Amino acid sequence: MIDLHTHTLYSDGELIPAELWRRAQVKGYRYLAMTDHVDASNFEVVFARLKTAALSLNRGTTRCSFRAWSSPTCRRPSSRP
Repeated sequence: MIDLHTHTLYSDGELIPAELWRRAQVKGYRYLAMTDHVDASNFEVVFARLKTAALSLNRGTTRCSFRAWSSPTCRRPSSRP
């Protein structure tokens, strides 16, 4: 399963990025995009926090990427060959 539209507490969600990813993994998600809302008043803060979160999630079998135009996208590699 995938979810390419989620929000963290940095916009209108309820969870920190690590907890959002943990819960998605428990449910069997392989891909998760965190798509928090930003505007001129919070752009720099939200992106800095999400970039830090993506870096901290890059351990074990989790791989997160961060792009300047989007929030972190995390995936769990497939066990299939």
